[in-house]
Amino acid sequence: MRKPHGKTPILGSSRSRPGHAGCPARSVVVESAGVESAEGAGGVKASVWSIIVGVFGFAALALALLAILWAVLMWLKFPPVVGLTRRLEQRRLRRKQAVALRLGLGYSEQDPFDLVDLPLSLMSWGVKRWIGDVYAGQWRGRDVYLFRFLYTEPGSRYGNVTYTHQVALTKIDAALPHVVIDGVQLTKVEQKLRGAQEVSFGEEFDHSWRVQSTDPELAREIVDANVQRWLLGLDHRWRFEVSGPYVLAFQEAVTHLADERALIDMVSDLADHVPWILTQQHPAGSAPDPDPLPVGPAPRPQRERRRGRTVNRVLAGVLTIGGLFAVGALLQQFGDEDIGNVHPSLPVVPSLSFPPFSIAPPSLAFPSISPTETFTASPGEALTLAGFRPGEEITVTFRGLEPGPHPSPLPGRRPPPDHYAALLTIENTGSIRYEDAPANGAILVDAHGRRYAPSPASVFHGRSTAVIHLAPGESVKGYLWFEVPSGTRPAILLLTPDSGLGPQTGRWELRTEPSG
Repeated sequence: MRKPHGKTPILGSSRSRPGHAGCPARSVVVESAGVESAEGAGGVKASVWSIIVGVFGFAALALALLAILWAVLMWLKFPPVVGLTRRLEQRRLRRKQAVALRLGLGYSEQDPFDLVDLPLSLMSWGVKRWIGDVYAGQWRGRDVYLFRFLYTEPGSRYGNVTYTHQVALTKIDAALPHVVIDGVQLTKVEQKLRGAQEVSFGEEFDHSWRVQSTDPELAREIVDANVQRWLLGLDHRWRFEVSGPYVLAFQEAVTHLADERALIDMVSDLADHVPWILTQQHPAGSAPDPDPLPVGPAPRPQRERRRGRTVNRVLAGVLTIGGLFAVGALLQQFGDEDIGNVHPSLPVVPSLSFPPFSIAPPSLAFPSISPTETFTASPGEALTLAGFRPGEEITVTFRGLEPGPHPSPLPGRRPPPDHYAALLTIENTGSIRYEDAPANGAILVDAHGRRYAPSPASVFHGRSTAVIHLAPGESVKGYLWFEVPSGTRPAILLLTPDSGLGPQTGRWELRTEPSG
């Protein structure tokens, strides 16, 4: 006779069928296995977290130590580090010079034209200001300058903040009053220029553009109907200035990513739109240049302030997380064994084993750091100089230094600067085509050791140009134009091929002081 089916015993329960004494024991075994399984899963998760913490912690420590080591080796002038840093700087400089060659302009890392002293309101922004990465030359028949303008302003609890703008400037044959044309934006803080009045042109135009000028009547003639139509088709982030013979343009919230050609074209377009009759009525030199309109520290647009706060918070978060990872890695590395000894009932996470941290100098082949080879000659003598690329070689003849016109200073004004033309003949005696902007590699040294860079708009092939192109065997005559303080006595001319990056330098010593 078959026994009736009973209820299935509940695991972990004290109830069981008679005659099955092993059932409770089996239930306990299953429960114990479940606990051990849960503990094993927790141990695996802890182990994975330990690996993540260790990897990121040691990565943060390695980066910090690498940065400190790099700074120390640079201070000690360790040749491989100095060589690599120099290569990176030369690579950045070559990129800038490639832009200059593409635009047909000269390039200078500094401000050889004292653009920061021009009578423009932009040049009064911030508590400190300076200019770098200057491109200069001829564009559409005018002198143009493209440069990076940097200024600092207070406004952060951690000190001054530096801002930058990519700016284009050109000169016109006129002497006009100060006019500032600024696009109207919801997020832009309007700047009131002291000494200037706001000029109204009608509701439609005033809704898009804001014009301020020291001469409202003449400003209305400058911003005529033609200029207004042109401005209404532009992005409101543009800012323009007219002051004396200078015309300036740049875009708000656009820095080093700006299109160089578009910037130069924009400032040239504004110069073209200035009414021709005004350039005849107010020719250049008919009035002194206007004084700059001070605006004090330029307030930042609301968008820039929000972006700055966001960047600061992200950087603070990254640094905090990196520090936590580093602390966690150290605790995990040195504290797991002690924790297991104090609390033997807790599962011990296996500690990570890393090889001892050591730093060895990289086994890279760096060139030895040595000064540029210099050859000396006198005016009228030729020097053969090697270029940066294999097969590149030029023969340069410095024919002399000719003084330029020296007008008498106006009463009560400081003497105008002196000008000199360094006459050169450059022949390509190498086996490959030679392209260079000679002004980038030339320096005029005075009797006191002060150095002066030439104007990028040099003259070769009988025309103003910054770049020369010579096939093997070809030669060109021209001159570099230097502007020096009044009374300066030139003593030495230095010229290095490939915009100053060549391995050899020519040095011509002036035996007599130029007349003039």
